[in-house]
This record gives sequence, C-alpha cells and structure tokens, in this order.
Amino acid sequence: MENAWNGGHHLSAVLDAIADHIAILDEKGIIRRVNASWRRFAEANGAEPAAVGEGVDYLAAGAEESEDAARAGAGIRSVLAGERPLFSIEYTCHSENERRWFIMRATPLSGEDGGQRRVAGAVICHHEITELKRGQEQLHFHSQLLDSVRESVIATDLDGKVIYWNTGAEALYGHPRKAVIGKPVTLIVPPEETERELNRIETVLREGAWSGQYIQRRSDGATFWADTHISMILDERGAAMGMIGIDRDISETKLNEIKYRQIFEASPVSLWEEGFGEVKREIDRLKEQGVADFRRYFKDHPERLADMIRKVRVIDVNQATLDLYGARSKEEFRNGIADVLGEEAYPDFIEGLALIAAGGRRLRAEKVHRTLSGERLDVQLRWHVAPGCEKTYERVLVCIVDMTAEKAAARERQRLEERLRQSWKMETIGTLAGGVAHDFNNILSIVLGNAEIAMDDLSAWHPSYRYLKNIEQASLRAKEIIRALLAYARKTDERKQVIRIDSVVADSLKLVRASLPATIGIDSHIRLDMPHVHAHPAHINQILMNLSANAAQAMPRREGVIRVELTNAAPGPEVAMEGREPASGPFVRLSVSDTGEGIASENMGRIFDPYFTTRDVGQGSGMGLSVAQGIARALNGEITVASRPGEGARFDIWLPVAAAAETTAETGAPDAGMGRILVVDDERQLLELITHMLESLGYQAVCESNPVEALQRFKADPYGFAAVISDMTMPEMNGLDLGVALLRVRPDCPVILCTGHNNLLVASDALAAGMAAFMMKPFTRRELAATLRRAIPAQT
Repeated sequence: MENAWNGGHHLSAVLDAIADHIAILDEKGIIRRVNASWRRFAEANGAEPAAVGEGVDYLAAGAEESEDAARAGAGIRSVLAGERPLFSIEYTCHSENERRWFIMRATPLSGEDGGQRRVAGAVICHHEITELKRGQEQLHFHSQLLDSVRESVIATDLDGKVIYWNTGAEALYGHPRKAVIGKPVTLIVPPEETERELNRIETVLREGAWSGQYIQRRSDGATFWADTHISMILDERGAAMGMIGIDRDISETKLNEIKYRQIFEASPVSLWEEGFGEVKREIDRLKEQGVADFRRYFKDHPERLADMIRKVRVIDVNQATLDLYGARSKEEFRNGIADVLGEEAYPDFIEGLALIAAGGRRLRAEKVHRTLSGERLDVQLRWHVAPGCEKTYERVLVCIVDMTAEKAAARERQRLEERLRQSWKMETIGTLAGGVAHDFNNILSIVLGNAEIAMDDLSAWHPSYRYLKNIEQASLRAKEIIRALLAYARKTDERKQVIRIDSVVADSLKLVRASLPATIGIDSHIRLDMPHVHAHPAHINQILMNLSANAAQAMPRREGVIRVELTNAAPGPEVAMEGREPASGPFVRLSVSDTGEGIASENMGRIFDPYFTTRDVGQGSGMGLSVAQGIARALNGEITVASRPGEGARFDIWLPVAAAAETTAETGAPDAGMGRILVVDDERQLLELITHMLESLGYQAVCESNPVEALQRFKADPYGFAAVISDMTMPEMNGLDLGVALLRVRPDCPVILCTGHNNLLVASDALAAGMAAFMMKPFTRRELAATLRRAIPAQT
C-alpha cells in the first residue's frame, strides 16, 4: 500500500495541472498528497504550509470551525468506511472582502490487501462555483425584478416558445407560469389575430423591435386591447437568442378612444387635430438663440413665419370640417390647408406662436379662413393642447365655429358704432345710479328702521303715530324708486312673481298723479277682474312713470289728458316679437295714450333708441321709452306705438297672462327667534338699528363695525352664534370675503349679506360661495325676521 502513495512523478504532474483543489487521504484521513492548486489556495488564505500538506489529519483540521465542516467530516468518514460511494457538499468560504462558494466531493480510493479490494483512502476535490452562484443570484434578482413589474413580461426563444412568464403575465392572461413554459406564445392570441402576430414576429426578427396596439386573449377566452413593445434578446456577442415582450391592458383607454373618435366624426361642429411638435421644437431653438419677442421676430422675418406654417401638421379633421371648407376628402383638405388659412390668417398665427413660446395652452380668437373655393369664412377658433402634450404640443385640439352669418349681419348694422358708444354711456349711467342707490339705501335703512322702532313705542291713537306712518310709507315708496333705478341701471335682480296687474296699475297711478302737473288729467279705465301676470310691481310702476312722463312732455303748455287702459286683448300680426317666440295663451294690454303733439313720421323708427330725443337740452335724456321697451321684452312681452302728428300717441304694452294666480305676500306679526347674531356694518347707526330689530325679535345682537375684528371674535367662539349678518361694502374686507372666511371656520354657519347696491353678479357669487341669503337695503323688521327664519335651521 505504501507504494500506492509514493506513485510516479506523472501522477503529481497530472494533479498539479488540475484547477480544482485536490487532496488524497489514506484510510485514516491523513493527507498523503495535495496538488498545486490546493497549496496556492491554502497559502492565499493565510494557512501555514505544514497545516495543509502531507501528513496532516484532514478530518481533525478545522472540524469545529463550522457546521459545514462538521458535515463534511462526517461524510468523508462514511466514504472511508465504505458506507457510501460518493459524498458531496456545497459550502461557502467567505472572507471580509470576497464571497466564494465551493462544492466538495469525496470519492473512495480502492486498494488490495491480501488479494481483496477494500477502501484504501479517498480523493477530496474542492471545485469553486463562485461564478455560477453569482450568475444564479443575478438571475434570481432579475426574475424578482421582472415579477415586481405590474406589466406583463414574456420572453420566448427564436421559435416563439415561452421561456419566461412573470407574475404580471399570470395576472393579465390568467395562465400560471408552469402551464405556459415551452408553449407557443400564440396561445394568448385570438385565432383571427394569428397571422398578424406572425407578421409582428417577422418584423421583430427583421428590424429588432415592434411597438403597437392589438387584441390579446386571456385564459377564459375573453379578449382585450393590449399596448405592446417587443424587442430582440441578444447574447454577449450580439447574436439573437430570443424575444421579450411587455404588454399593458389598455381596454378602457381604447374604448374611450373609440367613443372619442365616434363623437369626433359625428360632431356637427368642425373639429381638428393638429400637431405643433415641430413648431414647438423650432421655437425652443429660437429661444436658445436669444429670441425673446416672437411677435416682432416673425413680423421681421416673414419667410420664417411661412416655414412655421408649413411645419404645422394636420393629424385629422372630421366630416363637418370637410363640409365647411368644401373638401371632398381629408387628404384634399390637408393639401389645401395653405389656401384655407391664407395670408389673412398670418397675424393670428403670429399670436398663436407667441402663445406657444409663452407656454400657453388655450386660445380663443376670431379669425378669417377661406373655403377651398375661395369663399370667406368668419370663424371662432378654440384651441387647446391635448392632455399629456403640454410640453411637446404634439397634439392640439381645435374647434371651429362658423360665424359667417352672424358677422355678415353685424357688418350690415349701419349704426353699430353709434349704439356701441351709447351702450358705454348707459354703463356709465348705470354705475353712477348704482353708487347713488347704495348710499341712499343706507340712509333709507336708518329712516325706515327708526320709524318702525318709534311706531313700536307708540299706540296707534297717538297723534305722532300717523306722522311716523307717513314716514314709513314714504320710505317704502323711496325704496321702490331706488329699486326701479337699479333695475334701469341693470344692477338688480327684481324677481318676477305672480301679481294682480289691476291693483298694481291702480297703485302706480297714484305715484304718477303726484309726479304730474295739476293741468294734466288722468283718465283711467282699469277692469278689476283682470288676470294675473308674471312681473314685479316695480316693473309696472317704471313703465307707467316713463310713459306718463313722455306723454306729459308731448303736451303743449303742459295741458291735456293722459288715458290709461287695462284690458284683455290678443296681439295681432303687427306686433313683432323681434325674433322671439310669442308666449302662448292670452295677453293683457296696458295702454297709455295722450292728447299731445304726436310723433313725426320720420322719428317713428327711432323713438325707442337710447338717448334719442326731440326735446331741448335739460328736458329729457331720451331713455324713458328705451327702458320701457327693455322691461316689456324682459317680461316676454312687447311695446307698440301708434301716432299721427297733432293727434297724440298711443303706447300699448302686451304682457302674457300667468298660468297661476297665487301670491306670496306675508301677513301677521313676524316670528320670534332666539340665539346670538353677529352683526357687522361700518355704519354705526345701522348697527344700532339692526340691533334693536333683532332684540325686538327675541335675538341677542353682538355688534362689530370692523370686519377684521368681527372675524377674530367669531374665531374665538364660532358655535356661539346662530347666524352672521354683514354689510357688503366695508373697509379692509368686504362682506363676501368676510363670509367666505367665516365659512372656513364653521361651514354650517348661516351668513346673510346686506347691501344697498344689489349687483346681480355679486348676489350670485355670494350664494355660490355658500352664503345663506342676500338682502337688499332698506329692509323691514318683517323681512329680516323672514330671512333669519329661512337661514337658521329649525330649533328644537
């Protein structure tokens, strides 16, 4: 046996040529020979040569270093004992700076003893598998990485058989990974799509990649739209190994796109899709070159402007566009786009380029286009960047509204410029009227409120009571006059209601009588069984006041008779509704005629024009008839005139009869309330007045004249107030801003805004912002009680 361990030099040469670390043990586990790789590895890891060379007990060396070492020792002993023909173990041999893996194999070494074969030792081979392990770790990492991707990731070999299938693919297609590995990838393709799928694979093999959208099939047979990108898998030499595809379900997006296309094509309005991507990139290049004023630049460089127009890409247009511009096909429209825009559109196009340069995303403008046959089109263009394209401008959606007929009609109006100036005058007068009304209503509030308070303290038989009553009635009449003034200035929202026209006319004539000289008589013929109409008493009062004043001015020496009639009558065909559909059902006719000079025939066509008057300066503004006409038309009615010179004039106001005859007047004493009310108004007299009103109604008033301080007081105890009453116009913070701030603190707090200038826009803004009510000054205690009752939730 000793000769076996002292073999020839050829054995040493063979062992030293092997890269694995090899040692030969005798039957007791003593190392009898190691190769060069064994020695180099041991020395590189700091082992003494004597500790790893011949004569060392291998089973005892390092047996207690680790669990792997103990298992290895036990395995080698079993081989030496002849209990197993082979033993192997995978183990690690890591250092601080390096991670390494090995496989140790122990195989028996046979020999003869007395003519019988027995185990004479073992060959120990340590094979390093570090690179293999690192590759496995990398593969596992990539597999986990791909499994964490939500999208479906599928890899195939060059024959189209599945070699990888991530969890995203399992979720999307319903096939488990084990069931599809090795199967053709066409199992996820509907039969009708098979040929196109093969064409896609050919494209990938030929060009290296393919992207697009197509129909796929799930395991249950259901189909869906997928957005897919397929590319080649190349080895380290660049040779094709297979293909990998990433799929994403876009069924909902595709369905929306199909619906959008259907709406796009069926829309009766001209719709375009344009691409401004090249234009945007060119503008960015010009910015880098230092261009800042693009309007100036393109005006100075018309050739660059023409080039920019050519860069605009018409992606698509709908059928309405083809019909509008006279194109037989989309291709014909694209080819003729330069004729459609024409040089008239160049200034507008410059504005569009400046908008893009500034990062604008929306444009609305009126432009001039041409049909392909050269006819002029006046259009309104609405242009906005499609979602997701805000930076690139690759898709811009355009809506074209044909306004040719409207523009032509506008150009035909001979007095457009004159009427425009007159509208500016009316706006100025309206602003002045609104300002005066605001201040006057504050004064009226104090007068009316104090009259009410004084009347509360007196009995009806007291001598002063009737004087206070007169003050109250006069204040209420002044209130209605201010309302009429605001209606004339279009600063109020006098809501129409069902009213008894006969009683309203009778009351209005009392005011008319007081405003006319005693030398002018009033002859009234009013039926008392007249039907109701939709209007506001202030409307009827204003019509009668304006027509009566006009009639009085038409009488020589202010002597004559004004006749007022109220009858049922149906308007004939001569009553034009100025393009409006006449109301169905019966009408009421209110007529005002006079015994004055009449109207000259040359003036009949202009009497309703604003500011037209035949009077001397200081005798009339020419607004009375215009306002009366505006009110009549606002009530869905009309006003007509008949006159001859020297025979007076007759004005007929036609108002449609209301379907119902209910009124909403409130009677009786106001309800009592309870709770603390925060009152905010910079007029201290009004604060005192509203405080007295609230206390007489059972409420407790907390007053603040400064809105900022009122807000701080509310924040200190937001639930200590049942409601807040605030003036609209105040220094430092207006009532609307204060109300919004209060609602941020307590969203359910009833906030009531009061104003003497009832601007309709402000009222709508207040209600939209969450205010509970909007009251017009002056208001009575009854009105205040009713408003609080509606605003404050029912108390239990």
